[in-house]
Amino acid sequence: MFALDGVLGALNVPELEVAKLRSLLEGYADDLGTDDLVRPVPGSTFGGSSAGGNLGHHTQLAQQVLAGALKDMVTGLRGQSESLREFTYDVGLRDEETTADMTALATATACISAPSAADSACALPPSATSQGSQGGGED
Repeated sequence: MFALDGVLGALNVPELEVAKLRSLLEGYADDLGTDDLVRPVPGSTFGGSSAGGNLGHHTQLAQQVLAGALKDMVTGLRGQSESLREFTYDVGLRDEETTADMTALATATACISAPSAADSACALPPSATSQGSQGGGED
């Protein structure tokens, strides 16, 4: 699951394509998740001999294994879709955090790089300014 996330991130896959991929994964999971996908074969299909009965029994066992494998595949497809949803959410969240960090860094850089204190674009945060002018809040 994580390999797909890494590939999508490295390739900068558009959000619309990720949504299409998730839709495909969910659709395949729905198609494979139907209970009538593996239909039982009656033991009598192979005749009434002991060899036919044996073949019927082994066919039932094989169908049970196949049905279990399909259920596991459905679980995997749904898990992959969920992983993809979490990945896209995380990328969006990281973008917002990075934008906020870069804005703060640009502001701090502008403040430090001013030629003199008079030219500085720096200002104290509003909470520090208002507390200083109130004289500690005593009446």
